[in-house]
Amino acid sequence: MQQIKDCIGIELKENEIKNLLGKMQYDYNKGIVDIPNYRRDIMHPVDIIEDIAIAYGYDNIEMMHMKSYTSGKTFPLVKFADKIRELVVGLGYQEIFSAILSNKETLYEKMNIKDTGTIEIKDFISERFSAVRTWLIPTLMEVLSKNKHVEYPQKIFEEGLVTIKKADEALDFRRIAALSCNADANYTEARQALDFILKSFGIDYTIEEAEHDSFIKGRVGRVVIGGKKIAYVGELNPKVIKNFELDMPIAGFELNLTELFEILENKKIKS
Repeated sequence: MQQIKDCIGIELKENEIKNLLGKMQYDYNKGIVDIPNYRRDIMHPVDIIEDIAIAYGYDNIEMMHMKSYTSGKTFPLVKFADKIRELVVGLGYQEIFSAILSNKETLYEKMNIKDTGTIEIKDFISERFSAVRTWLIPTLMEVLSKNKHVEYPQKIFEEGLVTIKKADEALDFRRIAALSCNADANYTEARQALDFILKSFGIDYTIEEAEHDSFIKGRVGRVVIGGKKIAYVGELNPKVIKNFELDMPIAGFELNLTELFEILENKKIKS
């Protein structure tokens, strides 16, 4: 009864609930609702409460006036990400939109690295979508592997959320990743694209030597801004390329937009 009041704002006695449910072809006895066999759409108590509201009549429910009025607006981080997306499109990269769910084989085994902290789906329907993605480059590699019939060069990118598990926390970050797949793809091409993006915002950065088994040793760098490591840039490891059944050199980067945005905002406050 309390659930009904919380959802639709009316107080009903038990006999009233029974009568309303009867109108919708339910059976009711001492707090237990028997759902008709043909009602395959009932998945939650709220679905039953909705039927109670329909039987009661929406017009009979007293209207409540809003206590406050607000206007919606885009989050500043989203506006920032959109500007970055436009810059990458300007570099000739084609944007893709993929599912936020992936799997550990794609995220780690094919990328030649270990699990970095993954939120997994307990009762997944498809193993292909059994975990929340922790980075974007594996998704881009999947897209390239399915488009080998398309003319080269192929340059693609994606901007979106990734989720990383640290201890008992699930941390969300907005990132952008871009890959160039062609016979001449190399570290310089990827570095120039990243440099164009960062310089467009007047950002000074340094590149540190890094080791990442998804990339070729000696041809991968870690982008550092204000002491924070916010991106990888480099050439993909031939082993990774082979794992995705590709046969062209691939170079690219993955940039943490959440942390980059925070750095820029902090810089504004200090100045």
